[in-house]
Amino acid sequence: MNIFLFFVCWSLILSLSLTKILKNSFNIMQFNSHSFQFLLKHTLNIGQGTFLLKVRFSSKINHPDPPTVIPIQLHFFTDSRWQKAQNHEFCKEKTQHAIDYQVVPIPVKGGWSSQVELSLNQTKRPYIWYFFLTDCDKVLPQFTDRNNQIEIELSVLSPGGSHLSYEYEGKIFLNFIILLGYLLVIVSVRRKGFGFRLFSSGDPEDLFSKSPMYFLVISMGFEVLALVFETVHIIQMENDGVGLYLCVFFYLLCSVISQFILILLCFLLASGWSLTRKKVEDLEMYIPLFSVVLLFDIIILAMDRALFDNNYALHDYEGLGMTFILGIRAILWINLMFLVAKMMIEVRDTGGNAMMERFLTYFGFLITFFVLGLPVIVVLTNWWVPDYFKHKLIGIFNVSLQFITHAGFLLMFNDRDSLYNKVSIKKKSLQNLPVWLKNE
Repeated sequence: MNIFLFFVCWSLILSLSLTKILKNSFNIMQFNSHSFQFLLKHTLNIGQGTFLLKVRFSSKINHPDPPTVIPIQLHFFTDSRWQKAQNHEFCKEKTQHAIDYQVVPIPVKGGWSSQVELSLNQTKRPYIWYFFLTDCDKVLPQFTDRNNQIEIELSVLSPGGSHLSYEYEGKIFLNFIILLGYLLVIVSVRRKGFGFRLFSSGDPEDLFSKSPMYFLVISMGFEVLALVFETVHIIQMENDGVGLYLCVFFYLLCSVISQFILILLCFLLASGWSLTRKKVEDLEMYIPLFSVVLLFDIIILAMDRALFDNNYALHDYEGLGMTFILGIRAILWINLMFLVAKMMIEVRDTGGNAMMERFLTYFGFLITFFVLGLPVIVVLTNWWVPDYFKHKLIGIFNVSLQFITHAGFLLMFNDRDSLYNKVSIKKKSLQNLPVWLKNE
C-alpha cells in the first residue's frame, strides 16, 4: 500500500513539472503522399477555446535556391463538416468543407514557425474539432527531401482553461464519487460483518471452501485500483493534454481483471456452486478457458488500439476488435442465462423452492445488467446520441455499471437474511467458524 501511495504522489508531482505542449513529428514523404496530415481531434465545451501550433523542419532544407519560408496550411473542421469531408478522397476536395484555414510559414533553416493561435467558439453546443496540416498545392516536394521530418508543438485549452477535452470534463469528480461509493458500501457491509467473516473463512488451499464474497472483494479491489489509475492519468492530462500512458496500461489491466473475476463468479454460481453443490466439477476447464479469454481480450484491445485508426473514433468501442469483444459479452450472456434457466428447471422439477426461484430471478437480472449493459448502451449511443456526447455517456455508464453490479452482488451476499444466504448450502459453514468470528 505504501508503494502504491508513493506511485500516486510521484505521478501527481510529475504532472506539475511536465510541459503543457503536445509534441509530435511525421515523415515528409508520408505527408507528401496525401498532402493531408491529421494533427488532433479535440472536443470543446460551450465557450471559447484556444488552439496553439508551431511547426519546423527537423533539419535544414538542402536546396540550391530555397525560399526563406515554405508555406503549408492548417485546416480545421467541426464534426458536422468533417463528416462531409470524409466522403472525398483528394486534399482540395476535403478542405472545401473546412471552417477556415491558416497559413503556416515554416523557416527552411530549421527554426520554429511563428505561433499560430486560433480562438474556437462554441455557442450552442460542444463541438468536436479536427485539425490537419495540408499542402494541396504540393509545395513541399519541390524543396524537401524524403528523409526530413516535420515537427510540431501544439496545445489546446478548453473554455475552462484546462487541457481536458469535453469527454473528460467532470470525470475526476465522478471517479471520486464512485470511489467514495465503494468506501461507503464496504464500510456498510463491514459493519454487518457476515460476508466478511465468510470471506476470511475456509481452507486457504481449497478455493471451493471460500464464500462468493472472496471473489467479489478481489474484483472490487481491482476496480478501485483501475479508478485510481484512471484518475491519476486524467489529472496528468488536465495539466499537459497527454496523461501518463503507464497509468492507462494499469487502468485497463485492472479493469479487465476485475471484470474477469466477476464473470468467473457468475459462471460458478450459475453452475450451482454453493447453491446446489459444494464443488463445480468443471472448474479445471473454467479457469484455463477464462484465462485464455482474458488474454485474448487484452491482445485484441492492444491490436485494436495499434491498428485501428482511433484518430476519428467517437468513443472507445469503435473498431472491429472492440465490436468483437462486445460480441463475446453477448455470447457469455447466452451461456450464463442457459445455466441459470437449467438450474431453475431443476429446482421446479424437484418440487419447487420459491426462495431459490426469487434468488435466480434476481441473479439473472444482475447478470443481464452486468454482461449486456455495455453492448446495449454502445448500440443505443451509436444510433441516437449526438457525436460529441457519445464518449462521455459511455464512460459514465461504464464506471457506473461496474459499481452498481458490485453493490448488487454485495447486497445479495452480505446480509444474513439475504436471498443468497437463505438458499446457500454454505450458510452451514458458520458452525465451523472460530468463536471470535461468530455473531451470535
